[in-house]
Amino acid sequence: MDHTFTVMTFNLFALNRGFDGAAASIAGADADIVALQELSQQAAHALGERLSPRYPYQALRPDEELSGGGVLSRFPVVLEEPLRLSERGHTCQRLVLALPGRQLHCFNIHLMAPRLRPWLLRYDPSQREAEAAALAQRLAGHPGPLIVMGDFNMTDRSEAYRRLAHLLGDSFREAGSGPGRTFPHFARSGVLPLPRWPVPLPIIRIDYVFHSPDITARHAHRGDGDGSDHLPVIATLAFS
Repeated sequence: MDHTFTVMTFNLFALNRGFDGAAASIAGADADIVALQELSQQAAHALGERLSPRYPYQALRPDEELSGGGVLSRFPVVLEEPLRLSERGHTCQRLVLALPGRQLHCFNIHLMAPRLRPWLLRYDPSQREAEAAALAQRLAGHPGPLIVMGDFNMTDRSEAYRRLAHLLGDSFREAGSGPGRTFPHFARSGVLPLPRWPVPLPIIRIDYVFHSPDITARHAHRGDGDGSDHLPVIATLAFS
């Protein structure tokens, strides 16, 4: 029996209207499980319908406040519930998926971005750090196998990253190929996001696929983020 499976995490950009491009990016990755962040009502309808032949199992929780999330899966969804890591945080998800012969626990995560307060010359990551601490507390001792993926709005030099990497493996760090930076990305279609970022290439890595010790990363790479200000991360994983 093949013990490998492929996952993808993709922040769609809530103002993205390039659904053809986003659908093509997802289909082209050919992942078994896809975690989506910043899922709008329009995106949920368009992508859910277009990708339903490929992903018959869908757990979508869209909204229009940059906070929606969803998971597309080739495997049956046994359990899905919303998760908020802070009072005003994004909608995250906890799921249990039925893979052949075993269950897989899956978290779709979107941590709050640090606040920039230029008038105070201050960079404030306190809400993100508190959310990462709450997530780490929830994950400590969590039964595996487990994957935790999404837009974490953190670099691998942050305290938030150290908290999570203490518990979980970072797929790209272990098995990544090519550049790992995922943000900011200038979309080729839809709304051109973040015009205040005049950079030709992504400069930071803030999107991750983490896994429990009973899972091994075989390969990881960036995907095509058409229509979004993020590039997705795709990882091939195997049960140990």
